[in-house]
Amino acid sequence: MGNKACVDRRGFLKGSVAIGAVTALGALAGCSPQQGGQPEAASAAASSEGVTASVVEGKWAFEIPPEPIAESDIAETVEDDIIVIGAGVSGLVTALAAAEEGASVTLICAGTAPVARGGTFHAFKSRLLDEVGLSDPYGANIGEFFKKEMMASSWNIDQRKWYRFYNHSEETMNWLLDKVEAAGYECVIENFVADESAGVNTSVVGGHSFMGGEIVSTGMGGPLVVEVLVAEGERAGVKYLYSTTAKQLVREDDGAGRVSAVIAENPDGAYVKYAGKKGIVMATGDFSGDREMVAKYCPSVLPFLNDNKDTYDAQFQFGGLMPGDGHKMGLWIGAAWQHSSLCTPMVFTGGPGATASPSTGLLLDARGERFGNEDMTNSFLANALMQLPDQAAYGIWDTGAASFFKWPAAAPYGSGTMTPEDVIAGWETACTQSNPTMVKGETVEEVAELLGLPIDETVKAVARYSELAEAGVDEDFHKRPQLLSPITTGPFYGMKYKGEDMLTIMGGLRTNADMQVCDADDNPIEGLYNVGTMVGDMYSNLYTLLVPGFNLGSTCLTFGYLTGKSLAKA
Repeated sequence: MGNKACVDRRGFLKGSVAIGAVTALGALAGCSPQQGGQPEAASAAASSEGVTASVVEGKWAFEIPPEPIAESDIAETVEDDIIVIGAGVSGLVTALAAAEEGASVTLICAGTAPVARGGTFHAFKSRLLDEVGLSDPYGANIGEFFKKEMMASSWNIDQRKWYRFYNHSEETMNWLLDKVEAAGYECVIENFVADESAGVNTSVVGGHSFMGGEIVSTGMGGPLVVEVLVAEGERAGVKYLYSTTAKQLVREDDGAGRVSAVIAENPDGAYVKYAGKKGIVMATGDFSGDREMVAKYCPSVLPFLNDNKDTYDAQFQFGGLMPGDGHKMGLWIGAAWQHSSLCTPMVFTGGPGATASPSTGLLLDARGERFGNEDMTNSFLANALMQLPDQAAYGIWDTGAASFFKWPAAAPYGSGTMTPEDVIAGWETACTQSNPTMVKGETVEEVAELLGLPIDETVKAVARYSELAEAGVDEDFHKRPQLLSPITTGPFYGMKYKGEDMLTIMGGLRTNADMQVCDADDNPIEGLYNVGTMVGDMYSNLYTLLVPGFNLGSTCLTFGYLTGKSLAKA
């Protein structure tokens, strides 16, 4: 087709954004001179005929390369074997693994310190799994297990990466266990939830969780891991440079050759070129902090973005994290986007059960109506909320639910389930804390009023649900009987389940199984690698919690470890 228009923030989202196409745009900004383009014609077409293909296929402002930083503006050149960009888990692991193999490594980071989000690391096998009697829990069934996961992703993922993770996770986890335990911290295997029905909601075994110091619960040990990785890296000779923001990659041969360096702005505002003789590794996180990138590559979570600031130093923050620096730099030098144009959100919603447990009670929409079978896990529920009137659901249950269901303890494997007394105590705390997440009432009417639901409709829905539960048959949505608990014994509890807890967006640049960034013909761009959240074609549709710690264990830990070692030996 002819010249393409480019879209920027000024004309963005005056209407809504639909999956795969912008359904309404405002004024179009002119393209940079080297891009050509006819913005006036495209703008006229958009205003008189609606959105046209030329608009939808046009370049976004973030895709247009800035003017190259001139050599005369570069104050200094630093050369090492490997340059790593980013101080999250993936970047820190890559740097340490490379340094241990004898490579000289400089790690630059835009933030003022390393960051860690979450803390569950998956491994399919490890010496710790052996120690707790869960040796090789997948065994010969790994192919069938992966097939189920890939079906959930519509086979829209790169199988080679998944099997590479499986084949190397034991080696990598044992490497990390040795370091963390030597530092005086403990690793435990997290409780997992076995779905007693068809198995589709089973949260599988393999979540490794680090504990010690102020970290006393599972799933939050990322900061401990980061602390250990940095200390080990310093001993191995890694040079860490913080408040140093990567700006542009340097690709030789007029943009057709090897990526040899990255130009970054140091804390003094000067440009420094960091040249990597063996490679440049980007570990810059996601792009959820850039609204235009989200509009193009993950529009379903646009309603959940916040105007977050200082995201380079953000730890566990919802509503937008990193600004996509690595993605943009890659696109500017000819990297292709992943094969699946849409990326994968990691979304959560609250609830009185464990994160990966099926929702057990009655859920209503804002009209006080039951909207479906509640038997889904946290991340799936968060996605389902996007279909509801105010993108929220409202749970109501009674005191009897504490005894009716088994409530997994948020504790290491073998901890069993909580007692009904402990369950109720947790609900009471959630109702009375300074920022309550649940409500309590002596009647269903009182709970409905506290939740802001229409009282008559809510009472009717609760009565109908209790009738079905007493009969043991869900004639409306056919939920399995063991999840049907009558709502008849006061006091009653309620909670608003919001879908706005979007932590990150998975995916980005086209990446092969060796973590090489590739062009549109799937050819590796020599010298350029990426690890962590930004690895493309690893996930599709929705990042689930059924394999706890999958991303930290795979793209961050295992792929970072393998990439660092292989680059050092190159």
